[in-house]
Amino acid sequence: MTPDRPAPTTFVSVVIPCYNAAGFVARAVESVRGQEEVETQIIAIDDGSTDGTPDVLSKLGQAVFWETGANAGACAARNRGLALADAPFTMFLDADDYIEPGTLAALVAALSEDNADIAFAPVIERTNTGDRPPRRRPRTGCTSEFVIDWITGSYIPPCGVLWRTETVRSIGGWDENLRKNQDGELVLRAAIAGAKLAVSNEGAAVYWHHDGAHRISNVVSEVKLQDSFEVLCRCRDHVAVTEEASNEIERAFSVATHDLERMAARHALDALQERIHVYRQGAGWPTFEGGTYHRIGSRLLGLKAKEKLAQFLVSIRGRKAKQS
Repeated sequence: MTPDRPAPTTFVSVVIPCYNAAGFVARAVESVRGQEEVETQIIAIDDGSTDGTPDVLSKLGQAVFWETGANAGACAARNRGLALADAPFTMFLDADDYIEPGTLAALVAALSEDNADIAFAPVIERTNTGDRPPRRRPRTGCTSEFVIDWITGSYIPPCGVLWRTETVRSIGGWDENLRKNQDGELVLRAAIAGAKLAVSNEGAAVYWHHDGAHRISNVVSEVKLQDSFEVLCRCRDHVAVTEEASNEIERAFSVATHDLERMAARHALDALQERIHVYRQGAGWPTFEGGTYHRIGSRLLGLKAKEKLAQFLVSIRGRKAKQS
């Protein structure tokens, strides 16, 4: 995408969108301040918080540029930060998350060594009670493998992604109309457009899982599921006009859309479930994807009834686990 590169540099802009993150944003900022071998520009954009986040930001010192405004959504905050970024490399670090020492330097090295547009770090998924099993990273050898892995669950959250600033600007930045899977839409849009991908095996991004409404994308809703489906439809349309189209990638879209159809059924979102079903039927995909028990149960009971049964069984196992 960008054949003429400037001389390698270790100057990185880190954009931190914040919404009611008073209990977390200082940790994110300090993790950036602690990065060695890089110069950082920290830009925190408060998205209309009501919990005192601006007060926390004001106490973090002159090393952090910050501003606040009306609530306009995470993507608007990220685009505002992108507009202010001065460095040739940019990371979008959610206020919940943080990065381990050495992460930015390793990502810059990966971008520079591979002459790449986007680099991915190792990711640790962490909670108050410990670390979750490591997530498999997407393959980056070719665009089709990357898209297949990303849409079927091997994705990297924004805290583990470093961009060439010119690359994310050249594709138009974040889509402010989306309320779910905005980061996936941005990365997939760039990859399908020809962005070169790289991987770093050093450092780590920490993707924080917690209860409550602190994380911008935490709550499942009909509009968010609709947006996730819209992202998959867009991505499939973009792939269809490239050399990456194949039976393997079509199967991946079938699996990913059926996962959303199952979620819609689970939450009794009948209109959305029907919309996804009709789309999948028009694509000529199998009615059900997944394991044998899921496919048999869905055929016998119908998808909605099968998902309700599955939820019931999960709740029983949960209660038994607490009692033991």
